[in-house]
Amino acid sequence: NESFASRLRVHALSPEGMLCCALQVQSGAHTSYFNRPLHERGLPVTLPGAAEAVLDAGQRHIMVLLRLSLVRRLLSAEQSALLEAAARTRVLPAPRGALTTHGHWLDEILARTHQAPNMLRHPAAVHALEREMVMGLVGAVRLPEGRELPAPVSLRRRGFDRAVEYIRHADLTALDQASLCAAAGVSRRTLEYAFDEHLGLPPMAFVRQLRLHGLRRTLLASRLGESTVTELAYRLGFTQLGRLAGEYRYAFGEPPSATLARPYQGDAPMLWMGRLALDRGRASLGLAGPA
Repeated sequence: NESFASRLRVHALSPEGMLCCALQVQSGAHTSYFNRPLHERGLPVTLPGAAEAVLDAGQRHIMVLLRLSLVRRLLSAEQSALLEAAARTRVLPAPRGALTTHGHWLDEILARTHQAPNMLRHPAAVHALEREMVMGLVGAVRLPEGRELPAPVSLRRRGFDRAVEYIRHADLTALDQASLCAAAGVSRRTLEYAFDEHLGLPPMAFVRQLRLHGLRRTLLASRLGESTVTELAYRLGFTQLGRLAGEYRYAFGEPPSATLARPYQGDAPMLWMGRLALDRGRASLGLAGPA
């Protein structure tokens, strides 16, 4: 459950094996997902892959992460197939009133778990909460009928999806565009068009953003005095430290040294449902619970 004091643009990888939804409690005039205005026409959603969003000042949303394995287990084969097919269009159609009601219901679940965090130690309670989340989502959105399923994806989209999956498991410090195109099975120009269409930036610029986020996670996980910014940057393949400092400040609103000076968070507990936390000072993706 997050709100934002200023507008920012986010590029990230959505979690592997997860269906990720952003339920709008309050959106802004400039809110968009995947270079498309929100228009209050449904629930923004993504299957595992690359994500892009403009989060406006004053926006408040609830991020929901659901394990695809759980979705497939709890729903019928037809329901889960329809849900995943709809998710490929990156919006789940739903009446605004249904989403508002669903948002209040999610707030109640969050309040319940915060008031009694010990329940998350019990597998049966976690399973009950997970079931509530899946069935509540299906009840709030309108699944397409078979005849409404989207057409097969284009070569450009297939290349984009293959490239993103390759990026997820690649050594980003050694990744170059030639190997990315080879893994995607498309030409350089096709891949550039695909990334511009879906994320609004070139492939290697997206990789650079992921590397910056990786540095931030490393800085946040380091105790003050253990390492220096320079050592950690070199370890992650950054060599132009002046350029790095400017890019880092632009992305996160503070220099790397300020991130390193934050209290160590390595032992902080995480909620079972996961949370995408983004603001001027931090950008991280935390997950917990069974994979």
